[in-house]
Amino acid sequence: MLRELGQHGVPVLAIGKRGSIGAASRHAHQFAVRPAGAIADWLPRLIASHEICAVMAVSEGDLVQLAELKHALPGVIVAVPDAEPLALVLDKTRTLEAAQAVGIVVPQSWQPLVDEDHAARAATLTYPVAIKWADPIAAGPVLDRAGLALEKVEYAAAAPALLAILSRYDVLGQWPLVQEWCAGHGLGQMLYMADGRATLRFQHRRLREWPVSGGVSTCCEAVPLDRHAALMQQSEALLASIGWEGPAMVEYRHDPAPGKQGDRSVLMEINGRFWGSIPL
Repeated sequence: MLRELGQHGVPVLAIGKRGSIGAASRHAHQFAVRPAGAIADWLPRLIASHEICAVMAVSEGDLVQLAELKHALPGVIVAVPDAEPLALVLDKTRTLEAAQAVGIVVPQSWQPLVDEDHAARAATLTYPVAIKWADPIAAGPVLDRAGLALEKVEYAAAAPALLAILSRYDVLGQWPLVQEWCAGHGLGQMLYMADGRATLRFQHRRLREWPVSGGVSTCCEAVPLDRHAALMQQSEALLASIGWEGPAMVEYRHDPAPGKQGDRSVLMEINGRFWGSIPL
């Protein structure tokens, strides 16, 4: 983001931790060490002292905070999604419901609940399964207070392994989402939405991820827009249905040959932000 803005002649004040890579960018007009505390406690002072006219962010945690300030900073464009659409895309359960409503295939999912027989339900599932938090932003502080790590995704090959993972969170009385494992490769469809329609479109295939079982993309290749065109229309319809404005990546698991039914694309999530693989 620093490079793109800087190359277009936009003076950028980069805000980050001491030692952040952005501090060394030739495109950072200035760099400020991020103060401690909530963004609302220090951003207004920085805006006033540096005559900032627009604010952007990358991480979902920052987007959530800035969404609450979107209409509270007179004269400043806070270029982040509105709070409600952002909350929807950060909650995988709500995302899947919205996707189903526009005809997108979603993975079979189970959200374990209190007073539910987890062992009985686990015995009915098809394995392997993926285990991830429906809303990682909300789950993070709860896990932290209990001294538990936030796992991006885990996998279980059978019911005993799944129950062992779920039991880790019994002390919380809440558990991560359990989803069917979907074969194929990662397919990301990136759109820029403005006034209910896509003004920019791009898509890539993930060639490498870390961890290799599924995670952050580390090597990708562009995919021509004449491929997966119907799916791209569904991605646009999904973002329009939730009132999304700005950039988002709609991420699928695409299996090109799952059998006689033809290829299959299953929604994984919406990244409601600039995606980390942009430099790739």
